[in-house]
Amino acid sequence: MKMRIKRMRENAKLPKIHNGNWADCYVSQIGCVDINALETGKEFTFDDIIWYPDGLTYAKEDVIVVKLGFALELPKGKELHLVPRSGTFRKTGLLLTNSVGIGDDTFIGDNDEYLAMFYATREGHINIGDRLIQMKIEDSMPEIEFEEVSSFGNQDRGGYGTTGA
Repeated sequence: MKMRIKRMRENAKLPKIHNGNWADCYVSQIGCVDINALETGKEFTFDDIIWYPDGLTYAKEDVIVVKLGFALELPKGKELHLVPRSGTFRKTGLLLTNSVGIGDDTFIGDNDEYLAMFYATREGHINIGDRLIQMKIEDSMPEIEFEEVSSFGNQDRGGYGTTGA
C-alpha cells in the first residue's frame, strides 16, 4: 500500500521500517513547555513551548514536545498508532503523556504534523534525529452496534489480570 507523506522541515527524517511491523520515527524539532505556564495550573498552548534548534537538556518534571517532521495522508479506514520505542524510558526517563497517540484518517492536512509529548521523570538529553517513537498503521475499528443484555451465559474467567489457572 502506498501513502502520501509530507516532510515538514528540511532536517526531518521520514519514518523507516527496520524490521517487524513498526516504523521508527525521528525527532525533527524539540520543545519544552515553559515552566511558568505549567506553574499557573492553566491549560498550556503551543505558544507556551520554547523550541530548541539542536537538542535539549531537560530537567526532571519538564514537559517535552517532540515534532516528528512529517504529515501523512492516511487512507480511509486506516489509523496510525504512535508509541514509545521499548528503550525510550530506560534510556531517557521520558514517559509518553497519553500512553499512545492515535491519528485517524481525518488528520491529513498539509500542516497536520505528528508529534509526541513526554513527561521527564529524571534529567536527560535528546537530540534532533533521535528515535524515541515508533508507529504502526492499522485498520480502523469497524462500525459496530452494541446490544445490551442482562447475561452472556458464559463461565466467568476470574476478572482483570487473571489467567483462569
